[in-house]
Amino acid sequence: MAVSIIATGDSFITQRLPRDDEGCRALKRILSKADVRFTNLETVIIDKDCFANTFCGGAYVWSPSYVLDELQKLGFNLYSWANNHTMDFSYNGLNSTIKNLKERNMIYAGAGSSLYEASMPAFLNTQGGRVALLSQASLYNSQRGARAGDPHDAFPARPGLNLLRYNVEYIVTEEQMNVLRDVVTKTDMDADDALGIAQGFVQSPPNDILDFDGVKLRLGNSNGRMTYPDERDMLRMERHIKAALMNSDYAIVSIHSHQMKGRNENEPDFFLEEYAHRCIDAGASAVIGSGTHLLRGIEIYKNRPIFYSLGNFIFQSRFASRIPADTIESRGYNPEHYGAEAMFIHSKIPQGAMGKNSIYYRSVISYWEIKNGKLLKLILLPIKLGFSNGPYNVNGCPQTAEPSLIYDEIVSASKSYGTKFEVKGNIIEVKI
Repeated sequence: MAVSIIATGDSFITQRLPRDDEGCRALKRILSKADVRFTNLETVIIDKDCFANTFCGGAYVWSPSYVLDELQKLGFNLYSWANNHTMDFSYNGLNSTIKNLKERNMIYAGAGSSLYEASMPAFLNTQGGRVALLSQASLYNSQRGARAGDPHDAFPARPGLNLLRYNVEYIVTEEQMNVLRDVVTKTDMDADDALGIAQGFVQSPPNDILDFDGVKLRLGNSNGRMTYPDERDMLRMERHIKAALMNSDYAIVSIHSHQMKGRNENEPDFFLEEYAHRCIDAGASAVIGSGTHLLRGIEIYKNRPIFYSLGNFIFQSRFASRIPADTIESRGYNPEHYGAEAMFIHSKIPQGAMGKNSIYYRSVISYWEIKNGKLLKLILLPIKLGFSNGPYNVNGCPQTAEPSLIYDEIVSASKSYGTKFEVKGNIIEVKI
């Protein structure tokens, strides 16, 4: 028997959805057609006060607990919760969110009281089979304190998320390397590392690598950049996928990543492409990407879909009644401003482009069917998210849209993967 799956991008939900809205009712009818109904929960659930962490995912994102009821009313039954905002409000925020998810019997993966718990799959039983979800996120170096850890000896586990670390190397020529080595030596840039190496706390890098104040430079014939997943985190994910398939019919991987190859946000980084391929090689039936808040390409790899980013499903980024002092300091806001006042001012300046660019307010809902590991069909339903200067109650909320809204965009983003599309009525079919 085939299993049917619907997946959406980020549910950046901070408010109730519009009441008696035909758009919401239509989406609920669409979601009800699949056995598995997945979304990425990109917020922290806090009803009581939780202190802000020393780092955040670009902004401190939080929501009252009733937003979980809104998602359940739409019909979602499987949730990822490993993303760049998971630890915005430190351990109290993590525990508060987990508590609220469990109280509602919501099936989620990606974060927990230890690395083992954060890495473990969540299981959903459906008429089409038992489905496992594994969730992971790749964060910037400044956020690596969000990583969960396991206990050892007498030390307890560390709560956090299932982090995918990655390595970045910048390729420089011999002439450039010599100049930079001279800069490092004459400025004592490597003084701390040299002492650490001498004392045995830091490993000396290979001869063809220069650590330029934390940036890894590799000797090569021409300039370039390369990234690859950290083997420790990659091997852990591969092992959990294989273990999940020992007591489930299908395994789905959710990966939240903002990184890009160069300066084009539409292109997933090299390490993400390698990661997705290795997950499917390990047995995953699909890899669902999120994070960039816009659509990225779709690849059919070994007859299994990879969505490098499904963009946004709900994007209520303009609503904020309270913000931490760290936001006031980092963005130079007036300390006298309330959260809503500060966010309103931010939305009016040129740098507030995410709220002003329609590319973040259009996406797709993906629907596919799998039977015995074989992809039977894959279709995309375009959506728009109320991008306008109109009523606030519809800003960031999804409604169905015409294929012309995103067709050229998804074709262009998927071109390098050889994926073909065809418009059929109000949907876009992916050629398998």
